[in-house]
Amino acid sequence: MKKERDKHRTQYQGVSVAGMAPGGWGVVDQGGNRLLVWGGLMGDRLDVRVVRRERDRTEAAIDRIVARPITTTSPSCSHFDVCGGCLWQHVAYEAQLQLKRNMVQGCFLASGLDADLVKPLLGNKEAFFYRNKMDFTFGPNRLGQQALGMFESPFKVGLTQKYEGVPPVFEVETCWLQSDVGNRMVAWIRQAIASRQKLTNEAGNLRSLVRRDGKHTGEILVHFLVGGACEELLQPIAQELIQIFPQIRGVLLSVNPKRSKHAKPTKQVVLAGQGWIFEHILGCHIRVSATSFLQVNTQQAERLYAQALDYAELTDRSTVLDLYCGTGTLSLLL
Repeated sequence: MKKERDKHRTQYQGVSVAGMAPGGWGVVDQGGNRLLVWGGLMGDRLDVRVVRRERDRTEAAIDRIVARPITTTSPSCSHFDVCGGCLWQHVAYEAQLQLKRNMVQGCFLASGLDADLVKPLLGNKEAFFYRNKMDFTFGPNRLGQQALGMFESPFKVGLTQKYEGVPPVFEVETCWLQSDVGNRMVAWIRQAIASRQKLTNEAGNLRSLVRRDGKHTGEILVHFLVGGACEELLQPIAQELIQIFPQIRGVLLSVNPKRSKHAKPTKQVVLAGQGWIFEHILGCHIRVSATSFLQVNTQQAERLYAQALDYAELTDRSTVLDLYCGTGTLSLLL
């Protein structure tokens, strides 16, 4: 048992990050042993320590930054030092684009493809407040109290020794990825649940809160995911939500006894309003449900689809098969 624990404490000093892996992990080649370093940036020289090994994957945390050629700055979000939602907010946006290109190039090389096929990235015009979907978690905070927010990053707050477990939840006051009304709505729901003792007692059943909005229509859909029967307790909150926030078109509840968010709900009901919102994508009028797949960055999705249409060079004789269509946005545009 002691030998197994010691394996997880392996330390490496002065290693160099030579590439980027999916998820934003820095890649270090340590004598044929591939380390994935959370928070490592291209060109970094670091002292790291192994915190998890599983199959062919070894993950490490940074103990000390020896040298960092990429210039960093103060992040805009006050939660950045705790939250696991954003990884590179302290990196200039142009440098972020290069890191993402390095990431895709690494995937190409691993597949035996020419990395030069990856063109420079087309960045977003807005670095913040762009997401049309946000997922917040109900769970215990560090004091064991019920909270609604995001998971703490084990790498940022030094919880890597407990990395095998579920990290605590902290309460997000202002998330820079979602709209102002989204932040106010989450704060209101947090307070509404805390003020109702019966809902507080159902802490184990409340799993997550998902907010979707139409960036071009301004419509909002609120989705509660729970593990058990909370319909009667949440319905008054749903009715108040629609009255206080007129942008909300519907509030839904999905019951899923399993922990996996990908498991199919055993029950889904509309608590208030309707079960969908509308969005406009390049002239198409799209109906979006609570579980529909839609690109989370609406502005970049439009650029992506426009690029795909350009590459396709369709004519009136073309036949198109859309084999995994999500909401069908690209199908309709094609």
